[in-house]
Amino acid sequence: MFSSVLKPVSGVLSILCRSITDVERHVQNVAEVTGRLEGAYPGASSIQVVDITPQGDEANGTYVAVNLVDEGFAGVPLLRRHREVGKLFGDLLSSNTVHAFSADVWTDEEWAKVQGSRL
Repeated sequence: MFSSVLKPVSGVLSILCRSITDVERHVQNVAEVTGRLEGAYPGASSIQVVDITPQGDEANGTYVAVNLVDEGFAGVPLLRRHREVGKLFGDLLSSNTVHAFSADVWTDEEWAKVQGSRL
């Protein structure tokens, strides 16, 4: 009797442990991405990194969304900004540590305009 009850419980515990491990890994991956951005852009006005990994896909690499505001991007074309930021994560992408990332890269003035238009 107990064995029939314990099997489903152990299966649930296995899933929960795997999910906790996945969550910890994603937290570490976001911290790694954040650290690289902080190292590359020490004067940034804002660095935000969010885990946007789709539910059910946690076992794969982390999906991250980056919002970076740095005056150093003034006069730099958008595509070049994205390439510059993307170079920081080449090894993480090739190892599937980071499965995908999106980047919004702004100057202070651009970010202020975006924020103002959302009010």
